[in-house]
Amino acid sequence: MSESLAAESRWEDVDTETFIRFAQFAYTGDYTAPQMLIEETHTIHSIESSWELPPMKKAGKKYSPYPTKLIPSFKNLSYPIPMPRFNFAITWKPTVLEGPSQNIEEILIIHASLYILGEKWGIERLKQLALFKIHKSLCLFSLDIPKLEHIVMFVRYVYERTPDLRTKLDGLRELICHYIGTNTRLTAEGTTFLALIEEGGAFTRDLWKLVAPMAGAVELI
Repeated sequence: MSESLAAESRWEDVDTETFIRFAQFAYTGDYTAPQMLIEETHTIHSIESSWELPPMKKAGKKYSPYPTKLIPSFKNLSYPIPMPRFNFAITWKPTVLEGPSQNIEEILIIHASLYILGEKWGIERLKQLALFKIHKSLCLFSLDIPKLEHIVMFVRYVYERTPDLRTKLDGLRELICHYIGTNTRLTAEGTTFLALIEEGGAFTRDLWKLVAPMAGAVELI
């Protein structure tokens, strides 16, 4: 009642930067974020597991691949940009620069904060735009162990702030699980990520539901 009389509304759970980007989105249909910085490296670890399992052979036994659908390449997943673009300039397309430090977690959380705001207030276009930018941002670099630390913090941020739906998986949670699912070999080497898995909870459950039907082989007696 007091907010109505004062002709104002307070979003105490929204930080200033997120609110500014939301206002920008409300006026232009888009929002800006800093460029992603990636540490220059001479060795790129490109580890994306496609879960393609060749038939296994063993004396006296027969095996067949588990009859499942493979996890699609993360880069091939479709997260379309909302249309029309309204007053988009070049702000809709995430970019990356090489530098002495990395801000991967910061950039991903910027986009996630807008998705979470859109989820709370039912702004589907904002959610769709944030998913588009998160997907494009994750496709800008090859995952390695140092970068995995940023991804783990991003996972924690998202799972602490997105709804645990009964009938389906939240859109941002699903995107994250697909990303991890296509990088299983590398994540298995990350101690921070393994610690996250050991905690259990919704993320471990959601990830297992995605990868379990697509892993392993069945021994035929």
